[in-house]
Amino acid sequence: MGRKPIDRDAIRERVLDEAETSIRHHGLLRSSMSDLVEASGVSRRTFYKVFRSRDEVLKGIVDRKMSTIIGRLTLLADEDMSAMRKLEKLLGLVRGLTTFITPGPMREVAASHPAVWRYINHRRLKGVAI
Repeated sequence: MGRKPIDRDAIRERVLDEAETSIRHHGLLRSSMSDLVEASGVSRRTFYKVFRSRDEVLKGIVDRKMSTIIGRLTLLADEDMSAMRKLEKLLGLVRGLTTFITPGPMREVAASHPAVWRYINHRRLKGVAI
């Protein structure tokens, strides 16, 4: 009998969900790969088939957050409502993003993981340009 194929997308989403929870509780840089593997509920081997490093997990979280924000901004732009109501909704989106990505942890990432910081900054600037 062969091994059961893994559903990479499902595992990826579960890992990203659990990584966000771990990061909220332990901090961005204090969440080790072991913490993330354990929280995900999958074997270490399966985990590493989906994410090779903590940096990849962080990039996955950033990609997912940015995609969500951009999608919501696109929907908001198309909604028929007053400018004031759109501004209120926009501020809500920004508040949701800044509760996860705060200046302190971002400074830590910039200092200790410059490649991840460059990636985050690139995604941030790309998102602003859209």
